[in-house]
Amino acid sequence: METYSLIESEITSKLNDINKSIINQIERAEKSIELISNEIFKLRDRVINIGFSKQEEEIYFFRKIKPKLFAQAIYYNFVLESEINKTYYTETELQTFFNNKLSEFRKIISENIEFNHYILAKKTNLDNFYFTRNQDKITRFGNSFPLLDDPDFATNKDMVLANIIAFDLIVKHLQIESKHLPFALQWTESKTALVELIYALQSAGAINSGKAEIKEITNTLEKAFSINLGDVYRTFIELRMRKSNHTKFIDTLKDNLQNKLNEADL
Repeated sequence: METYSLIESEITSKLNDINKSIINQIERAEKSIELISNEIFKLRDRVINIGFSKQEEEIYFFRKIKPKLFAQAIYYNFVLESEINKTYYTETELQTFFNNKLSEFRKIISENIEFNHYILAKKTNLDNFYFTRNQDKITRFGNSFPLLDDPDFATNKDMVLANIIAFDLIVKHLQIESKHLPFALQWTESKTALVELIYALQSAGAINSGKAEIKEITNTLEKAFSINLGDVYRTFIELRMRKSNHTKFIDTLKDNLQNKLNEADL
């Protein structure tokens, strides 16, 4: 495990050097992708030819090392595509591109919701199934990246984890980019407040005549605000467990609107 940790540190150091020395985002992304691709092939050769001394080392590599590296590759591919698109997309088209990309990640996460909870909870009891090779059920992602269908270099969930990590990197990137997009809206209240609003809208039948599900409303607002609300059902349970004032945000909305109306009457 120590060997792979050292390799990861060296790659991270090289990526940091690229980020520090290259200002142009397109060139920086291209150099980063080139570096990561080369390192991935080196790691694949090492894994196949040398292997792991024990299962714990294999799990460590496919849970800690490979997903982070592929996440960086996914992230820099997104940055590269985004920067190129800026040259000929309108602002509206660019925002649509961002939303479509985020939807792809959310689809992957929603299809692997139990695994996402497993990772968020930092569980390890299923690591031998999720992060060792030669399992029966491997999650595929088409031909976007090389080596994904290589049974000697893929586990059940390492690429799902890579996409989860990449999603967080991209959301943070877009939060910075949104400052340069005048039409972009940001949710600046707490995530819990937005979940409270979602449940209020759904329970009031305010969307699609009450036929919209919580998941649908959540996905729409996550796209609109480029935000990841995580497990909204768990947040709802936390709202129910509040000792007092279950509708804190909704009550605040009502009070603020009432104050606004009163001020307008003066």
